[in-house]
Amino acid sequence: MDFLMTDPTYKLLIFLFMIPGMYGDIINYNAATIAVEGQNISLQCIVGEEQNITIIQLEWIKQQKPNEKNDQKIVVFHPMLPTYYFRSGSLLETVTSSKTGKLQGSILTLHEVTVNDSGNYICEITSYPNGSIKRITKLQVTEPPASVRMPYPYGFIKEGDDMKITCSAIPPPLHYKLGRSKDQTFWLESSNGEFILPNVTRNDSDVYICLPEWDSLVRNQQGLNATVELTVNFLDGIECNTSSPLNVSAGEDVAISCIAKASQHLQYKWMRGDKILSLSDTLSLTSVTSDQSGTYKLTAVFLDNQLQTDMEIFIQVLSKQSEGMTTPFPVRTTKHLSSFTSNGTSSWSTDTTVSTSQSGHLLASTVKPNATLTTLQPRYTSHPTPLTGSSSAPPVGNASTLHASTVKSIDTSTDSLSTTPDPATRRRERITTDITQKNITTVTATKASKSSAYIAVPIVLLLLVLIVLLYRRHQNQKKMDLPPPFKPPPPPVKYTSVRNHDVPMTDILV
Repeated sequence: MDFLMTDPTYKLLIFLFMIPGMYGDIINYNAATIAVEGQNISLQCIVGEEQNITIIQLEWIKQQKPNEKNDQKIVVFHPMLPTYYFRSGSLLETVTSSKTGKLQGSILTLHEVTVNDSGNYICEITSYPNGSIKRITKLQVTEPPASVRMPYPYGFIKEGDDMKITCSAIPPPLHYKLGRSKDQTFWLESSNGEFILPNVTRNDSDVYICLPEWDSLVRNQQGLNATVELTVNFLDGIECNTSSPLNVSAGEDVAISCIAKASQHLQYKWMRGDKILSLSDTLSLTSVTSDQSGTYKLTAVFLDNQLQTDMEIFIQVLSKQSEGMTTPFPVRTTKHLSSFTSNGTSSWSTDTTVSTSQSGHLLASTVKPNATLTTLQPRYTSHPTPLTGSSSAPPVGNASTLHASTVKSIDTSTDSLSTTPDPATRRRERITTDITQKNITTVTATKASKSSAYIAVPIVLLLLVLIVLLYRRHQNQKKMDLPPPFKPPPPPVKYTSVRNHDVPMTDILV
């Protein structure tokens, strides 16, 4: 035993067993590393700067598995030669000292590892004067939990586009299914998880569901899905509370409100030429003048300017001289203005407010909605008269100065006017006054009334032609139904037998 303790060979063996422990403290490495499939893993093997070691060569090796014959070399590095890779999918990065510039070690990076990459990785450093130093890192790669991804389609989706939906899953399934939340009958299948929806509309906006289907043996993965809510953007045309052209009287206030149906919040802008008038959906003009006649443009856009629509409206401001009016009160009409009827009494019936006035000492009146206005009769007493659908010229009556009193009523009541002849004018009751000499405010029909008349005329003509044709057909049918005219038979012919008349020769000679 004493011999063994003093034998130089034994001392050398003890020293060799101590070397791994000594260099284990001076080399930085990871004894074990865990990764998930698809990750990039870095394995380091670096000698400390305090060690006075000169590295001659670096090498990474994957230790053989029980079913493999030899170790698998990955990469070899020599300072004087280019790096040599034995297999792809890895990258070697050398580490040098910032103080001395000497080589200290390396970092091996494995890209997108799989379960087959699990094993022991050996880092071997050949140095001077210490020779070869090895360290082993155990790498364990596990399968990730089953997952499904469904990213939002790239770009802005609007009506008419082709929408692409991508679905992915780990581990890769046999095939993918795509469904919709609102439409239970909608199902598409794909082997690679890509789905194309052509020419989409606003009705295609929905929550889409991706359902991967794995092998039936993988029970813990069945039922996994991913959802994404997709919106198909749209922008309809602009609709306003009036049509173009719009005729208004000078001095009136104009308010035009418009709206456009869209999938997002819209920004509105009213412009005339290059001038911005409003940044809302309403254009308001106060006390318009003839200078404000022209074309006004409304633009509606998305916040990101992806969709845009325009609308133009022409406003014509009419002066009072062109309208033939002398009254300071504006005359307003709508599409529902009724016609004028006079039968000894003049009446107006309208669905909207109509303001009329006369110059001089004529009657000034205001008609409310659903009210009837009756002018004076020769007896100076007015009564409501129903519309008859016809119009006649107003009768010429006795002229007098009128002091009108107006009684206003609500809803369907009648506005009655009672007048009393002025004593100064009573003496001139028999003087005929020409009504046309007075400036009477007229109410003009709107464009809608004219268009209604244009439509009614051909309809009436067609009805008249149809009535004439039906009448002629009735007359012909009536003639056909009568019995044929009676013609008496000719009188009977009376027949007699032929008689033989013998004439004597003597008669002939005579």
